[in-house]
Amino acid sequence: MKLNEYNYTGLIILTISLLFINSCVEPFEYESEDFEKLIIINAVITDEVKQQEVYITNTTPIDEHYVSPETNATVIVKDDSQNEYTFTEVEPGKYMSQSSFGALEGNKYSLHVQTSNGRKYFSKEVSLVSGKKPVDINPIRRVNDEGVIGVDILVNSYDEANTSKYYRYEYEETYKIIAQNWSPYDIVSSGLGCGEPFTFVVKQTEQQTCYNTLYSKEIIQTNTINLIEDRVGDFSVRFVPMTNPIIKHRYSILVKQYVQSRDAYAYYEKINESIKQGNVFSQVQTGFVHGNMFSESNPNENVIGYFEASSVVSNRVFFNFEDVFPDEDEPDEECNIFAPPILEVDTRGNISCVLTYYIEELNFKFVYENLTPQPGEGPYFMTIPRCGDCRELGNAEVPNFWIE
Repeated sequence: MKLNEYNYTGLIILTISLLFINSCVEPFEYESEDFEKLIIINAVITDEVKQQEVYITNTTPIDEHYVSPETNATVIVKDDSQNEYTFTEVEPGKYMSQSSFGALEGNKYSLHVQTSNGRKYFSKEVSLVSGKKPVDINPIRRVNDEGVIGVDILVNSYDEANTSKYYRYEYEETYKIIAQNWSPYDIVSSGLGCGEPFTFVVKQTEQQTCYNTLYSKEIIQTNTINLIEDRVGDFSVRFVPMTNPIIKHRYSILVKQYVQSRDAYAYYEKINESIKQGNVFSQVQTGFVHGNMFSESNPNENVIGYFEASSVVSNRVFFNFEDVFPDEDEPDEECNIFAPPILEVDTRGNISCVLTYYIEELNFKFVYENLTPQPGEGPYFMTIPRCGDCRELGNAEVPNFWIE
């Protein structure tokens, strides 16, 4: 499953759900029949005029390895100016506003959810936390605390009004992929005896250069409450080891900076602490982490999640490997080539069509002809799919924001 359609809110839901599935702290012994199914409702509306998103799912038992979306719910955001924004389910558990809108300073907003079985939930009213200040991104070479050499993505911002204080970050990283053992030709079996004769055809689709995008999964927060100035200075949002192939060629990262309320910051800080300690499940049993979502149908029901309104700014940078590591070698990739024989005959005289199997069943890619085959080798060098076709790792379409 690709995660690139999920934003921060969806990833928080997924993280919490998976922690409910996988986390258990001794000596607590979990029994599936004692499991209490809890709903998870998370949403961040921003001052960007766009289709806003709400994510709704449910916790699952520790011995059940899946995420349980809440489907067919009625979702509405209301403000104190009598505006209502209706949301439509676009995929299981993900709801998008039917019209584009942005949160306005001075307005109060609340989230209202009714599930398909009639349960009703609501949030406390929240106001837009403003603080729309530019964010700068600085990628630098650094050795981290574990002694790993890599590129550290640092952010800097400053609010001269000294009112923002609480910040959250998410990122989207996009990188270029170049198939190391690419050939302009595909090899095709004739379908006759062990595929012979084999023919070559020119590739009709782009398979050498692709791009892939990954989204942040963790909760990334900082604050300036103990500083004289409301200044975020060289705060690390992403560290990529030098050996990671995503920075081998060209890399770009889009960083989004959200200004949070104190309550929202505190809620996600508690969630983050629980994630690091691996005890979110235990906390729900003995010390429930309260957000600002509540049950209208049953005041005693525990509801997980948070609804917030936040201002957001973003910035993007590009760099090549040599820009950060001018004197170091690019990361190695395991892209071996070998020349499988056309066929093999075992001691009983049974024939195995080796090369055809690699081409048709394993989707191995042709690299070049083996002009001087050694004993046991065939006439063509082959490589694993991802080393000969970049589409195994990404998309051949160039992103519309990409700059070389």
